[in-house]
Amino acid sequence: MFRAASVRKLIARSITTSRRAFSCTHNPASIDADHYTCNLDAEPLHRYRAGGYHPVRLGDIFHHGRYKILHKLGWGSYSTVWAARDSRQVSPSFAPLGTHLRALTEAVSKRMLPSRFPATLPASLLDQFPLTGPNGVHHCLVLDIVGTSVQDVVENRFDMTRLPGQLARRIAQQVIRGVNCLHDHGIGHGDLHIHNIALDVPPAHSLSTEDFVQIYGAPETMPVVRKDGQPIVEAGIPPYLVAPGTRKDDLDVDTVNVKIVDFGGAFIQSTSALEIHTPLVVRAPEAIFRDEYVDTRVDLWGLGCMIFELVAGQPPFDNILVTPPSLVRQMLTLTGDALPERWHAKWQAMSDRSTGRPTIEEDEEEDLRTLQSWLEEVYLEGEGEAGLDRDDLRRVGGLVRSMLRLEPGERASTRLALRDEWLA
Repeated sequence: MFRAASVRKLIARSITTSRRAFSCTHNPASIDADHYTCNLDAEPLHRYRAGGYHPVRLGDIFHHGRYKILHKLGWGSYSTVWAARDSRQVSPSFAPLGTHLRALTEAVSKRMLPSRFPATLPASLLDQFPLTGPNGVHHCLVLDIVGTSVQDVVENRFDMTRLPGQLARRIAQQVIRGVNCLHDHGIGHGDLHIHNIALDVPPAHSLSTEDFVQIYGAPETMPVVRKDGQPIVEAGIPPYLVAPGTRKDDLDVDTVNVKIVDFGGAFIQSTSALEIHTPLVVRAPEAIFRDEYVDTRVDLWGLGCMIFELVAGQPPFDNILVTPPSLVRQMLTLTGDALPERWHAKWQAMSDRSTGRPTIEEDEEEDLRTLQSWLEEVYLEGEGEAGLDRDDLRRVGGLVRSMLRLEPGERASTRLALRDEWLA
């Protein structure tokens, strides 16, 4: 039984510093994850490297015996996320951070006062501590546990189709409110997509071990093996991977609330977001073209893509074998925007590297679809509950179009989006 202990989410992020004080004799730079394989749907093995994931195992104990690992909750570009039991009656959660994020954590914590922030944003940071391992130094964060991601809800609850219209609207409204609050405080999320929106669930601190396993399932593991059949000797590679546990809760579409999660790519407005790791298909064009200064308006593009996907069940842009050139061509076609002058040279270089790629002018003539017509086509011809009519889709399309503008300065702000007729 947990009883006096509580369960929280534990995230471990790597801190890639120039001094890299490793406490083991193994040189992490020698790890070649391409030599390993594991037939489990879990995090990519190539991220177990110097400056990457810390190899966490079930039952591991951290921070002077305080946190014991019970299950995996998920992973992201920067971290793995685990459920842990706190022997001091405080709920934990844990993740590896990049160098700039250590200072960022402290700065963001000062800005994110619970009394001023909506429930859509994560709870206050409960604990943080450094962890030195074979892949470097990691900054571990302790937070409350949240539920499954919206992506998982679509896949498991709605058979990979789409959300009911009422639920899509409710989630969109809450996420925009949360992002609006972040932007008001000068914080950019930097990695907005439906996998980083999670259901808000009751606290797990009072659960017994049996209840916890019943809700999240017993951990499923599979060994990591070398492709050449030799034993694993590198300390930076885990002996096995763990499939993320999925919380088995009833979903009431009328009362469900969500939280924005995975702030590993977050940044302060006064600084440049040096690298955006949003999945390519929902990545803002200024990140694709690597503008010198990328600001919080990347979140507006992410919100536009997210709202389209919440309603239609798929992103606005085709994700099959997507590449930067093919994605930019889709952006030009569906938005109808002219490519900003500052990107022309880079776009031409992209096109030159892609055999037979059309020019900007040819691309605009290739397909007459618009975001609006594409939204209606995907929704009306797709499977799933038809909870929205054409008037609703017109409103949704208008909101999406206002945020999916190639020029960041032309995108509708979150404050303006909250006044949109579909959300009002």
